[in-house]
Amino acid sequence: MKIYAFMITGVLITSAATAQETVVTSAPTIEMAVKTSASDLNATLTQLLNEAQTQNEKLQTTLDRMGDPSAVNLASIQIIKDDVIQSTTALKTRDEQRAMMTGLTGAEVFDNDAFGLMEPIGSTVTTKDGTVMDRDPEKYRMDAAVQAQVDEFNSVREKALQRKKLLLDEIKEVTQDMQDATDLASIQKYQGMITILYGQVEECNQSIHIAQADANMTEKELVAQARLISKAKAEKAALEKEHTTDTAAGDGSFPGLGSTPRTLPWGRKGSETNPEADSAAP
Repeated sequence: MKIYAFMITGVLITSAATAQETVVTSAPTIEMAVKTSASDLNATLTQLLNEAQTQNEKLQTTLDRMGDPSAVNLASIQIIKDDVIQSTTALKTRDEQRAMMTGLTGAEVFDNDAFGLMEPIGSTVTTKDGTVMDRDPEKYRMDAAVQAQVDEFNSVREKALQRKKLLLDEIKEVTQDMQDATDLASIQKYQGMITILYGQVEECNQSIHIAQADANMTEKELVAQARLISKAKAEKAALEKEHTTDTAAGDGSFPGLGSTPRTLPWGRKGSETNPEADSAAP
């Protein structure tokens, strides 16, 4: 029994010593592994921080390029607003044109000199004997209407050209600002401004074309109406003549000569067709 107990004790002592030796032997390896893991972790964290910093720098660069989307060119916007307001009153409506024509007397053309190329007709006429007589304005109302529409076209054209010059000057300024811009938002903002400004320039061109078309159509309308009036007067004269002829045939009279006698005196004196000649004979 003692021998058995000794053997067991010896085994335990040997096992304990072996375990202790194993732990002591393994300790440097575990410590190295822990140190290595910590080093790798620090390296990984450092890498992540560096990447985050890089991403942050890239994001900041993008934001700088985009700029502030709410920042706009207030001067350009005000010019566009003013031009839109002017464009709404650039052309006259049909009713406004009619009101303009209604007030014409015809005397408006007396002083027209066609840009100084022709002498005005004046409001008076001097006869060969030196007598001065006034012109009748009523005879020139249609000419005054045509001239009024031409004057309206010239007015629209002049205003449109002034607006167009202002818009083109602003486009030049905005284009320069876009070239100097370093962020995406500003570039897009300036591009939008330029598009709107060019749209208003095109509206100016359209105003001029419409005013020209109005002047041409007004002249055509007046000429057509004058032709209708002339045709109506000719028809009236023809109907009156026809009516007068029918009336004269119905009452037995010759137009302009009164009633026709029942028996016309023709033939030789004393004949049956001229009985009065017999009574007048000696």
